[in-house]
Order: sequence, then structure tokens, then C-alpha cells
Amino acid sequence: MRRSLREFWLGSVDPRPLALFRILLGLTVLHDALDLTRDFRAFLTDDGIVPRSAPREWWAWSLFDLAGSPTGVAIIFAVGVIALCAFTVGYQTRWATIASWAWLISLHNRNYYVTDGGDTLVGILFFWSMFAKLDGCWSLDVWRRDAPVVQVPAFGLRLLQAHVAFLYFVTARLKLRLGWLHGTAIFQDLQIEGFLRPFGAWLGAHPALCEISTYGILAMEFAFPICAFASFWIVPMRTAAFALGMAIQIGIAVSLRMGIFQEAMFSTCALFALPGWFDRACALIERIDERNLEPFAARPMTPRAVPPARLLLYAALSAQFAIAYWGFFVARRLPLPKIVLAERDFLAMEQPGDLFGTVYNIPHWEAFGVLDDGTAIDVLSVVAPAAQPRRPSIRYSRWNELTFKEVQRPLPWLTLGPYLCRAYDETRKGAPALASFELVDDEAVPLLPGQSPLPTHRHMLWHQDCQ
Repeated sequence: MRRSLREFWLGSVDPRPLALFRILLGLTVLHDALDLTRDFRAFLTDDGIVPRSAPREWWAWSLFDLAGSPTGVAIIFAVGVIALCAFTVGYQTRWATIASWAWLISLHNRNYYVTDGGDTLVGILFFWSMFAKLDGCWSLDVWRRDAPVVQVPAFGLRLLQAHVAFLYFVTARLKLRLGWLHGTAIFQDLQIEGFLRPFGAWLGAHPALCEISTYGILAMEFAFPICAFASFWIVPMRTAAFALGMAIQIGIAVSLRMGIFQEAMFSTCALFALPGWFDRACALIERIDERNLEPFAARPMTPRAVPPARLLLYAALSAQFAIAYWGFFVARRLPLPKIVLAERDFLAMEQPGDLFGTVYNIPHWEAFGVLDDGTAIDVLSVVAPAAQPRRPSIRYSRWNELTFKEVQRPLPWLTLGPYLCRAYDETRKGAPALASFELVDDEAVPLLPGQSPLPTHRHMLWHQDCQ
């Protein structure tokens, strides 16, 4: 048992799951970066809602602080996209991974008011990827070396797999403590209009199906880590882990708009793919009789002696992994030293586990403005319509994330207010200027099945004089 455990962590593995994961993750982040360009100026430049002069948390280091003009920010943005492209195609993969990680953390730290747990997840996946052999096949690095495809060290793959398994476990554990056994959580979550997709709206109209889904998601999230790391019935259990991961994410994807989280979690499913699946796919594509195909997983593998320096690196990475999840298990009894917590925050390694576990009140922002000529207008419908609750649709917007950030930290009103003034006047050039506006939140409480609508809580968030 000890030997098999050592081989599991320190042995070698098929490179194809890691290569497929690299390609899918790279495409996911490139898609998210393309989507972010719609609000490029508002979120990343000094003309936006958080200029560089605005105070931020000490750990929020960012390469984007090097420039504040649209042109300068665009150059830094383009450099990051180039690094992501190199990562995706596997060119200078190790350096491309490091550059992509630094760029992503910089992007998220530049304006953390429009980020969520999915952005943190992607940053952590890139961090662990720096220590995994992602270019073992299907990469320009292999093509340039004209080298045969060989097994790669297992430890990097295991770190990535362990992060996904722990994420499912701690999420399910938190949901259990937050009352998901009552069976109403998904029904309440599906009342958050800004995140709904059409199927989610339909599901939310059927409380009985929501209750079944609540228990089903909870059971699948608990089952995933067991199936992913079971030491018995390896093939069926790994197949079950892959199927569970896909089922959970498909259920979320068709119901809710959650930004990059869903796509990133889909890419992690590749980490649990079995070598035999790739062999069968190759046989199918190449029309070769599978009996005449030598499975990659069955090829002789020469045991490798792990150098002492690499063992030290693995020990350090294991400690970093424990630090990342310390808060979910023993932090109350054994709190980490402040310097360790600071290191974790600096590396952006604190993974949120409360993924739609807590049922929050539903914000409903409105900005009532007055023009110089006394005309009353709705500011948000002109400047940031996605910040208002929308009917179920497919597209996701980070403006919607902003409306939920008030429960985590004070919003940057001193810079957000003037931005809305400037953006309105620029959008309505030639029309009377915006004199002032009041931003109010008509907050609603999620209802239980059969419950009558409750009065909303209306409160003013900010008053801004634009002149």
C-alpha cells in the first residue's frame, strides 16, 4: 500500500489529461479576457470606477498599476493575452504559465470589486500548473523538440486534482452547515435575477424539482472526492468522478450565469480523464482496430528516482496546499501566524468555498438622476444597464458582481459616483449634462416555497453631485 501511494504521488502519469486541461483552461481564460474588453475602460483604467489613486488592500499588487491610460492598459492587457495564447498552444509552456499567472492575479487585483470565486479558482489553477508538466503532448514544445511522448511526473497532476476534490468537499460541507438539508436553497438561489438563465427561471418555478436538485447537488459534491481518490475499483470510480464533475457543472451552467467559474470547472474535468479514453478516441479517429492499438497507459514505464531538490519542492507545495485549506478545518483551534496568512493573501491562494451556499438578499439598484434642465432620467440604464436586475438570459456581466460586493466590503463610492457622471455625459454628448443622481437599492429577501412576497428594503447607497 505504501509503495502504491508513493507511486500515485511521486510516480509518472499519462501526459494527455494535463495537456487537454491546459488547452481548455487557456481557451476559457482567453474567452473571459475577450468578454472583459466590453468594460475595459470602466474596470481597468484611471477613467473607470477604481482609478489607481483609489485605496486598495495591501495584497492587491498588480502589473496594471504601471499604467492608467487606455493605451497603456491596453498594452499590458495585450501582453497578457499573448502569454495566454502561448500557454494554450504549449509554447515555452513553463514561462508562459508563470507569466499568465502573474498577469491574471494582476488583472483580478486591479479591480476586485468585479471578481468572484471563479477568478480566484483560475488563479490557483495557474499557480499549481506552474509545477505540473503541461506540455508533455499536444504542444509546440514537443513538436519543436521532435521528441516522443513520454510519461510525466505525477505530483503536479495530483495537486490540481486534489484542489478540485477539496473544493467540492469544503463547498458541500459548508452547504450542510448552512441549512441545505432543508431543501430550499436552490429555490432561493434561483430568485437572483441577475444570475439566471432561461432554464434556471423555469426550474425556479417548480419547488419540488428545486428540492430534489438541492439534495442531488449536495450528494454529488460529497461523492466527488471519494470517487476521485478511491484506491479501489479505480476505473469505475474515476469514471464516476468525471461524470459527477460534468453533471454538477452542466446543471449549474444551464441554470445560472456565473462567469468564468463554470468554464474553468469544466476544464478541470479533463484532469480526471482516464488514459484508455484517449486510446479509444485515437482508435476511433484513425479507424484502427482497438485490439491492434497499443494503449499508452500499458506501455512500459521506467520508475524514476525523485531528486532530493524536487522532494523539497514537493514538500513546500504540500505545505502551501495545507495553508490554502487550513481555514476550512482547523483555523479556529490552530490559527495560522499572520506572516503565513499574509503570504497566502499575497499569492491569492485563499479559495472561497461558499459557492452559492449562503442565500443572500437580492439587490436591485436604481440610479435616479436629474439633468441640468431638470429632466429626470435613469442613469444606470444608460451607463451600466447590466448593473440592474435583468430577465433570464445567457450573457454574464461583471457589473452584476459589483452589486453584490457590498456584503463583503465598502464599495468605492468616491470614485464610482464621479465615473457614472462622466460616463453619462460622454454617452449623451450634445444633450443636457447630468447634474446629480441618487443610487438606491431596493433589496428583496428570497422567498421560501409558498411564501407570500415580503416588503422590500429600500435604502440609499450614494448621492452624487456631478457639477
